[in-house]
Amino acid sequence: GITRLSFTEEDRRARELFGRWCGEAGLNVRTDAAGNLIARLEGARPGAPAIAAGSHLDTVPRGGAFDGALGCVGALECAQSLAAEGRRLAHPFEVVVFAEEEGTRFGSGLLGSRAMAGLLGLPELEHSRDREGISAAQAMERFGLQPQRLGSAARRPGELAAYLELHVEQGPLLENAGVGIGVVTEVVGIWRYTLRLLGQANHAGTTRLPMRRDALLAAARVIVAARRLTAERGAEASVATVGQIAVEPGAVNVVPGRAELALEIRDADEARLSAIAGAILAEAACIAGEERVELEVQEGARIAPVPMHAAAWRAVRRAAEQLDITTLEMPSGAGHDAQSMARLCPAGMIFVPSAGGLSHCPAEFTPWEQAETGVRVLERTLCILDQRGIDER
Repeated sequence: GITRLSFTEEDRRARELFGRWCGEAGLNVRTDAAGNLIARLEGARPGAPAIAAGSHLDTVPRGGAFDGALGCVGALECAQSLAAEGRRLAHPFEVVVFAEEEGTRFGSGLLGSRAMAGLLGLPELEHSRDREGISAAQAMERFGLQPQRLGSAARRPGELAAYLELHVEQGPLLENAGVGIGVVTEVVGIWRYTLRLLGQANHAGTTRLPMRRDALLAAARVIVAARRLTAERGAEASVATVGQIAVEPGAVNVVPGRAELALEIRDADEARLSAIAGAILAEAACIAGEERVELEVQEGARIAPVPMHAAAWRAVRRAAEQLDITTLEMPSGAGHDAQSMARLCPAGMIFVPSAGGLSHCPAEFTPWEQAETGVRVLERTLCILDQRGIDER
């Protein structure tokens, strides 16, 4: 797999290579204070707002080659195609590589796109730290950036006419349906919690079962309940995940006295998010009482569902239709830079199939013909928005 964490040497090499490709294509390249690489191809209409497209180059540990990178390379290929054919859009075209989308290193994602949308402040960069205790701000400074100038990365309202993002689906729907393009209508909301269950560590051989205050047993019951309650209270696409668990003291012959769970809930409807979260937390409190352990709940990130702009996703659908490519309108179950950019300008997303529905792993793959289809739809959508404008319904 590929490990390319933000503001590391691997990240630097990838950015330098991509920046060189942009320069060879005739684009003007710069990096803003948040670490976003922006490559611009000027348009024919003076003063027109730019249309942007891109994604990210950072990965999860041992991730795949396509997540993020396809959207960056695809946007650059559109710019190369326009230049090679001597075509000039009315609007400037910007290829954007956003910094730290995954959130893997510092536990806080979408840093670059949130900075561009004016949704990120320096205090978060100073408090978000990696496993070595290095803050995002420190890592950026070591990378040659100036995080104290973060505000300069925010784009003004009206500066961008639209943002488009080509991405692998990271799920099985398109492949299972035999459809070429996913037309993303919204990006799901994400609610996260840390649940701490505090019992009593004790000798595993001498503490009889009725006497135990087993934090891990309570945690196991909470995990099972989270799945059941999500199925009962949610929709078909609703999901709840416990992806991390820490147990203390962590010895085979000691009854666990403490268990900490990382709970994440995703849904496209905020009312369902609230219903699922409320049900899980209420059940967790009941379980804690039954197992005679204390429950502490810490609320984490709460990201609201974000709809894609109607004119943008309709332009994606129209572009695919013009190219005789089948489409499926669908929400995105994963978070993307487009959800940040939607707060700044009209945003749309284009999905291509993921083989086997696999992503965030070495086996992540999209056949090259399908990747090419996605780039063709991206270019056609770009031209539609350039000619007709984003307000066209």
